[in-house]
Amino acid sequence: MKLAGRETALVVLLGLLAWGLGGCWNPFAPPPGDPDPDPIEWEIRDSPQHVLDNLVTAYKNKKAEEYLDCLSEDFIFFLNPRDVEEHPELEPGYWDKPEERDVHEAMFSGAGLHGGVDRIELTLTQIGDPIPIEVSPGVFHYEYQEGVDLRVHMREDDLIYQATAPSKYEFRIDPDQWGPNNETLWEICAWHDLDDGTMRSLSIPQGVEPVSLGLLKYMFIE
Repeated sequence: MKLAGRETALVVLLGLLAWGLGGCWNPFAPPPGDPDPDPIEWEIRDSPQHVLDNLVTAYKNKKAEEYLDCLSEDFIFFLNPRDVEEHPELEPGYWDKPEERDVHEAMFSGAGLHGGVDRIELTLTQIGDPIPIEVSPGVFHYEYQEGVDLRVHMREDDLIYQATAPSKYEFRIDPDQWGPNNETLWEICAWHDLDDGTMRSLSIPQGVEPVSLGLLKYMFIE
């Protein structure tokens, strides 16, 4: 027996809803009914590794808010002590989340230095196993050491700034947010640039400017 027009429309509508609900969760999606201008798939931050996955995706797609979502509100970026010794203007040797916002809004906007940023490549390679750190009885942070290879391609002069060095990320449970199904979420509360001189031992091709991670980020602080 054929369905009447109204019943047919209802079946189609229910089918579309079921299909939509079966997709990946996107915490940055617009309200239902609005077109999604950001089809990028973001991980639920239910593990430190998923936080790092989102960090890489945010760099690749130049998404400042999504990058900042990976960081705790009291996040600290620690520069390499060698950089601070050679560049006193970097004192006290660290900065916080508002300065990270300044860095990444400038870097990702495509404006400013050398005519602006064209594209960004970021690769993280885990070094060793995560290290649990008991910060209070039964409460643990986790340290991940990652090999960082960051390449920032400038628009006008084809110059590439490249930072290749290990970093240490410290993760903790996010005390303020939960996932869509009440998952425990993780966030980065500290990022240490562990520049060990790797770039100085590499063969650098023409058009690539080797720089430490901290100095590369500092270029975008006005």
